[in-house]
Amino acid sequence: MGHFDKIYSIELAPLLFRRSKQRFLNIPNLELIEGDSSEVLKSLLPKLKKEEPILFWLDAHYSNPTTAGDPSLEYEKHFSTLIKELKLIFKSELKCVILIDDMVPYVQDTIKPYVPAKTDWYKSIGRIINL
Repeated sequence: MGHFDKIYSIELAPLLFRRSKQRFLNIPNLELIEGDSSEVLKSLLPKLKKEEPILFWLDAHYSNPTTAGDPSLEYEKHFSTLIKELKLIFKSELKCVILIDDMVPYVQDTIKPYVPAKTDWYKSIGRIINL
């Protein structure tokens, strides 16, 4: 984590937040925030300096029972968190690179079970690009 001046990590799952707080206790440039990333970003983004490069690693999706989220929710509800995050970041006009972890849930029709991405994955990517 020494390559970054400041790191913010937002965790929705209370158990994972507590574990992360304990695990990264001695990392001075890391600020862990518990909450919904699409809400936390509303207050965090204005605090970031527009002239400095920023890396966003977006990872807000249901993975398994230990993570936050509801696997019974429809695809669109999971996808909407990513869309909210991206809209906030785009609106902020920050100089940034955006990485999206685990695109599989966004390129198939359902969250569970995970299956190999369909060949028309570009349609979902296009939805993201056309925000």
